[in-house]
Amino acid sequence: NLHLNLTILQWLGLWSCNKGSTRFKALFLRIAFCFAFTIQATIHIVEIMDITVNWGHLSNPTENIYTIGCSIMAIVKELTIIFRTKNIQTLVNILDNELFVPRKQGSPQQQEEIARACKKEARMFTLIFISMCTFVGTSFSFVPFVDILLGHSATDVSSQRPMPYTAWFPFNVTETPAYEVAYIYLSLETTYTAIYIGSCDALFVALIIHLRGQFQILHVSLRDI
Repeated sequence: NLHLNLTILQWLGLWSCNKGSTRFKALFLRIAFCFAFTIQATIHIVEIMDITVNWGHLSNPTENIYTIGCSIMAIVKELTIIFRTKNIQTLVNILDNELFVPRKQGSPQQQEEIARACKKEARMFTLIFISMCTFVGTSFSFVPFVDILLGHSATDVSSQRPMPYTAWFPFNVTETPAYEVAYIYLSLETTYTAIYIGSCDALFVALIIHLRGQFQILHVSLRDI
C-alpha cells in the first residue's frame, strides 16, 4: 500500500491526481510544481556564476559544490518520477496482483502479519525521512542568524546581511529590498530541494519494502501449496 507516498507526490505535483479530483486542483498542483521546479533549476545559474566569478574569493567552495549537487540530484529524481510514472504505476499494479496479496489459503495470519509489518515500516520511514529532510532544509535558512547570535560572523557588510549560502546575483544584495528577495529565494530553494528529495527517496524505499514483503507473502503461499 503506497497510498501515503503517492498522496504526498500528488500534493507536490509529481504524480497525476486521482480521477475524482477536480481540474482546478490538478492545475493548481501542476502550477505549484512548475514554480518550485523553476526555483530549483534557476538556482544552478546563480551558483555556477558564483563559482565562476568569485572562485578565488570563496571562503568555502565545497559548500557551493555541495548545494549544486543536491539541487541537481533533486531535479534528476523529480524528472525520473515524472517521465517514469507509467512504469512506476505498472509496478504498483503488479504489487496489488492477487498472487502477491494475502490469501485465505495456507497461513493467512502469517501473511497478514507480513503485510501489516511492511505497511507500518514503509509509513514510518516515509514520515520520519520526509520530516527530517524538511526540518533540515528549513533550518538551513536560519543558520546565518544563529552565527550572528553566537558571534561567529565577521563585521563586514556581507556578514551583517548574511545569506543561507553564497550565490551570485546580477544586483547588489546588501541593500533593501534586494537582500530580502535574494534571501527568500535561496531559502525557498533549500526547503523545496529538501522536501522533494525526501519525498522521492521515500517512494523508492517504500517500493523496495513492499516488494520485499510481497515476495515474502508469495513465498509463504508457495510453501503451503
